[in-house]
Order: sequence, then C-alpha cells, then structure tokens
Amino acid sequence: MPILVEALWDESCRHLTLPADTLVDNRAVLLQRFANPRVRDQLSRIAADGSVKLPVRIVPPLLAERADGQMPVGCATAIAAWILHLRGHGAPIKDPGADRARTAAEAADEPSAVSGVLETLHSGLGEDRALVRVIIEQMGALASVQPAS
Repeated sequence: MPILVEALWDESCRHLTLPADTLVDNRAVLLQRFANPRVRDQLSRIAADGSVKLPVRIVPPLLAERADGQMPVGCATAIAAWILHLRGHGAPIKDPGADRARTAAEAADEPSAVSGVLETLHSGLGEDRALVRVIIEQMGALASVQPAS
C-alpha cells in the first residue's frame, strides 16, 4: 500500500504551487507519522464523509493529471477504495451525503457502477472510459488485499 500512497502524493504534488522542499518535508513528516505505531487513527474516522472529502482532495489532482494526458493511478485507487467502502467493505459508512454514490455503486455492471459514482464526484467524470477501466482494475486489486491485523 505505501506505493499507492506515494503515487497519490506524486500526482497531487505535481499540481501544487508550494516550494518543492516544502512538499518533500511534508511528505517525510507524513511517512514518519504513518510509521509510528503509537499514532493510532481509526479507519472509520478516515473513511467518514468521503462524499465531501473526495471532491476536494482527490478530484482536483485527478482532473489535472487527466488534462496533462496522464492516468492518475493513485487517485483512481482512492476512488476504487471508496466504491468498495460504499459497497460495505471495511468500516461502517458514516457519510450522510453518500446516498447517491452508494446507489450508483450498486449498479448491476462494474462500468456503470464506477461511471455513476464518478458522476457523483464531478459532472462528466464518468464519461472517461479509460479512467473507469483503471478504477475497476484497482477495485479488483484492492478486494484481494487482506486487511492488516
């Protein structure tokens, strides 16, 4: 999983206007925090309110990467994880704004489900067929990962 987090950070950092050394320092601090066994965070808290967090934290770098002709695998993985969460994998859903996305995630076929969820995040995003394919691939990869004990 660290590689996927790094991919998301790489994608995001390419579109931030902060000085490069600030970005490097901030990433180092985050890695240190994640590596510290005394710092405990609950997945349920992190997963809460994805319908608000994803449009602000994931969609902007995703759109910027797509505009640059890149496939943002880190962003796609975050969305894939959220779709699995909407389907009941992991922590209980605590997101009053997720009803539309949750309904979309339950569509009968994967492309329709992913496209529908993307539309709840940003109008027109569900039309990006290449992105939909990558998210479906990432959902398969994530579904096969066993949670850490």
